[in-house]
Amino acid sequence: MRSVDTNNGYSIIVSNEEYRLIKKVEANIEVPVESLDLYYQELGEKLYSRGVLNKVENNGTEYFVSMKRSK
Repeated sequence: MRSVDTNNGYSIIVSNEEYRLIKKVEANIEVPVESLDLYYQELGEKLYSRGVLNKVENNGTEYFVSMKRSK
């Protein structure tokens, strides 16, 4: 379990799997949602709804982007 900041400035606890996905997104500029396994797509959607990741659409493809890069 790790603590990460949301887009509102709050700290929330995430699982190790969620943290691994956050670090993957932060290491890349943007990660296409379709390139992830279904499990990680669901984790990404949960992190998006919790304000940890951002989602953008470019040329019809959805991408997960870290909040640090989207500010």
